[in-house]
Amino acid sequence: MKENLSIKLKALSFVSIVFVVLVHSQTSMFNVGSHTNYMSSKSAQLLQLFLSDGLARVGVPFFFMSSSFFFFLGGSLDLYSYKHKLKKRLRTLIIPYLTWSALGLLFFLLIQTIPSVSRFFTNKLVRNYELTEVFYRWIVSPLNYQLWFIRDLLIVMLFSPLFYFFVKKNHYFFLVPFFLLWLSDINLIVRADTYFFFFLGAMVALKYKNLIEFTPSIFKTLVISLVWLLLVLFKSKMSLQGFQDSLVFYLISKFSILVGLVSFWYLYDIVLISRTLCRLHEKYRVFEFTFFLYLSHEPLLTIIKKILMSLIHVKNFFTYSFIYLGSPFITIIICIQLGLFLKKYSHKTYDFLTGNR
Repeated sequence: MKENLSIKLKALSFVSIVFVVLVHSQTSMFNVGSHTNYMSSKSAQLLQLFLSDGLARVGVPFFFMSSSFFFFLGGSLDLYSYKHKLKKRLRTLIIPYLTWSALGLLFFLLIQTIPSVSRFFTNKLVRNYELTEVFYRWIVSPLNYQLWFIRDLLIVMLFSPLFYFFVKKNHYFFLVPFFLLWLSDINLIVRADTYFFFFLGAMVALKYKNLIEFTPSIFKTLVISLVWLLLVLFKSKMSLQGFQDSLVFYLISKFSILVGLVSFWYLYDIVLISRTLCRLHEKYRVFEFTFFLYLSHEPLLTIIKKILMSLIHVKNFFTYSFIYLGSPFITIIICIQLGLFLKKYSHKTYDFLTGNR
C-alpha cells in the first residue's frame, strides 16, 4: 500500500473514532438516579442532531469498510490465508474484546459499591447478576457497549469467504439484499449496517482500488460536501420538528450517510485538512491511539457527562453545548494521556489491551 494512502486511512480512522465519541455524547435525555433530564433548548438539540446524529454517523460505516478493505487486501482468500487472517484477529480483536468487556464488568461492580455514585445507575447492579448474566454481559452484550462493533465484525469475518466469492465472481446482485437489510434496519445476527458496508469494503479492496486512489477536483469535492451538509441540516430540522417516523426522513438519513462517506473520503485531499491532521499527529501522535480511544472512551464519557450535568444546574444553550462538546473533549484527552502513559511505562500492558495494534 502506498504511504500516502496508509496515512490517509490512519487519519480518517482517528477522525471516525472522534465521530463515534461525539455520537455517544448526545445529552438530550438521560437519567441521574430517579431524575430524568430533558433538554429544553431547541438550539442545543439542533446542534447535537446536526453533529452527532448527522455528520458523525459516517464513522461506523467507515470503520466497517476500512476493516473489510484491510481484511481482503492482497486479493486472495484461500483456506490458508483465511485461517491465517482469523488467527491474527484472535490477537488483535478477540483478546481486546474479552479483556475490555471483563474490565467493564469489574469497573461497574466496584464503582456501584460507592453509595454516592450508585445513585447514577438505574439498571440492574452488577452485584445482583446471576452467573448466566455475567457470562452474557462478558461475551455477548458488554456493559461498555461500544464493543458491539468488534463482536459484529468478528461474526461477519467468519462469513468472509462468501463475500470474497460474491465479489470475485462479480455477483454484485448480492449487494441488494444487504442494502435492503440496511435500508430497513433489519438486524440479522449482526447489525444491519455490518453486512452492507463490509461488502462495500470488499468490493473496493478486490475490484475498485482505483476509487480510493482517485482525487476529484476541489470544486467537485466541495459540491459533494455541500450536498452532504444540506442533507444533514434538513434531516436535523425534520427530526427537531418530530418527523423521525416519516419515509422522507428515513430515506434522507440513509442517503446522507452514503453521500457523507464519499465527501468524508475526498475532503481529506484538500490540502488544508490533510496538513492539519498530519500536524496534529506529528505533535501528539494521536493516530496511534485510535483503537485505544475506541476501547476506553466508555464508560468514562458517560460518567463525565453525568457529573457535569449534576454540577451545572443552569440549563440553557451554552451549558448544554458545553456538556455536549466538553464531555468528549475531556474524554479524548484523558484516554490519549492514559494511552501515552501505558505505552511509556508499561508497553506490554498497552500491547495486550490493544491486541498489539
